Amino acid sequence: MIELGVENCDIGWDNRENLLVKDCCLHLQFTGNRRALPIVGRSGLGKSTLLYLISGLKKPLNPEASIVWTNQGNSIVEFSSSDPDNESLYGKHFSYAFQNAALLPFLTIKENIQLYLQNAGIPEDDAEQRSENILVRLYPRLHGNIRDKYPSQLSGGQQQRAALGKCIASDAKIIFADEPTGTLDRTTRKDILELVSEWMGADSDRCFIWVTHHEDEKEILNAPWHIEISENRVSLVDCD
Repeated sequence: MIELGVENCDIGWDNRENLLVKDCCLHLQFTGNRRALPIVGRSGLGKSTLLYLISGLKKPLNPEASIVWTNQGNSIVEFSSSDPDNESLYGKHFSYAFQNAALLPFLTIKENIQLYLQNAGIPEDDAEQRSENILVRLYPRLHGNIRDKYPSQLSGGQQQRAALGKCIASDAKIIFADEPTGTLDRTTRKDILELVSEWMGADSDRCFIWVTHHEDEKEILNAPWHIEISENRVSLVDCD
């Protein structure tokens, strides 16, 4: 079972003078159907900032803050304001997907996925095979046409499939996603999130944590809980 502990963490972007939330504390156990965790709330209150903090993409602002990830009681990583970058986590434990898909425009879709996997430490031959395999899953009827296309030649939904496909193919335990389906229609969002659901279903330790403005996404992934950010407050809401 994967667990997250957040203690005394100030949430803000640049400095402590304009904090969005002070002394945030969370204790989460990701188990059973409680492995898909949406982060919701109005724009500008710190949803993405919280995601970046718990994923290690941003360091805590205050020295007393502590963010600890464990698996079966064994430490994965602890973040603090003085920690160096945690690049060794990427691919091995954590993977990231963002709203704009973050695909390199000068590489084909297959090359984008393969490069991401190689940067995560996966050997070139294995990365190439994984890229082929995930493309078949992402685009069952179109993978032969899409694999050699560039991002600009794909629709928004097709690009987001590739962005999440990179994460799934890396076989990380936790995928963090910042509004990965924010601009997509409900049908496309459902199709993409079903890929995530399939990925989680294959391993009881896999978790998906994402920022969203869409209430229906909690239903698509059967998420019985969510983190809600309101004015100066972070709350864990249990919907069971």
